[in-house]
Amino acid sequence: MPGGSVRIAVAALLGLSPILTALGLLTLAEWRDRRRAAVIASQVRLTDAISTELGEVVAPVVSKPLGAPWRVEMHVPMARPALVSRILTITQAALRDLRIARYELVLTPEPTPTRRAEGSRVRRLRAARVDQLQRRSEAGLTAARRRPTPPGASRGARHAPGRRAAS
Repeated sequence: MPGGSVRIAVAALLGLSPILTALGLLTLAEWRDRRRAAVIASQVRLTDAISTELGEVVAPVVSKPLGAPWRVEMHVPMARPALVSRILTITQAALRDLRIARYELVLTPEPTPTRRAEGSRVRRLRAARVDQLQRRSEAGLTAARRRPTPPGASRGARHAPGRRAAS
């Protein structure tokens, strides 16, 4: 039979295709996990390098987009240029130690809280506390107006007359 070997090859390929597909997907998942672990390890090393020297002043976020250089993003206190300069020096040294040659550095000004916003927050918290106390006092007044429960009866268990409470 002239086409017999081709048929056998096609049958073998079709029989092995689920296994080959599963192996391909497992390889892809392993590659993705290694990549994610490398990004997390780089972020931890960079964060540790900065916090060891300066304390917890910034929280860098490291990522590695496909086909693009590494990316380091952080909010920095632009009002303190000497600190920003030191952060950049430490970042460069840490990335060099990690053998990351190409990277993008994205610096975003750190938002500064205003006194006005803090004051309004305190006022809102005080108003909420006053409302809570008023509700408690009103609940206490309504509880005092209720008839006293007979001895041996529980306050929380109320049931319709003629029906027994579930035990």
